[in-house]
Amino acid sequence: MTELRYEPLHADFGARVTGVDLTADLSKEIVEEILEAIDTDSFLCFPAQSMTDAARLAFSACLGAL
Repeated sequence: MTELRYEPLHADFGARVTGVDLTADLSKEIVEEILEAIDTDSFLCFPAQSMTDAARLAFSACLGAL
């Protein structure tokens, strides 16, 4: 099971998220956790993700309508 880890980027907003491969099939639970983190932190940074344009679109589509 994937375990997301969060590191605050600023006292007021933003977090670095590790422990997930955004090119993999993400479970509903992981997507919900990411959406909650967006609501909480407003900005998420996912470092070291090697993504094609198609992978970026697929991940974005998991989060809602484009």
